[in-house]
Amino acid sequence: KDGHVCFSLGEKTIDDYLFLKGILHEKEPKYPEGKFRGDFRVGGIFVEYFGLSGNPGYDKKTKMKIYLCKKHNIDLVAIYPKDLVSQSKLEKKLNIVFKV
Repeated sequence: KDGHVCFSLGEKTIDDYLFLKGILHEKEPKYPEGKFRGDFRVGGIFVEYFGLSGNPGYDKKTKMKIYLCKKHNIDLVAIYPKDLVSQSKLEKKLNIVFKV
């Protein structure tokens, strides 16, 4: 809805939610090291949709992103497919962080 290109329906759901709530966000921010990009950044907080959780190669990448956030003191909101089952689950996950 805000013109950002999203690479999955899950990303689009999160992007649209942030936009509709008036939460300014950046798409595809770079991690401080390595070649990783995040899904979103809101202020200093990274928001990642780990939509392929359970895939061994993807899980390795997920662990590395979590490690990099801890190493660089970056707050991370990790969203998984189970968090998108209903609007209320997504709201609960994001509202705590962004005080919407």
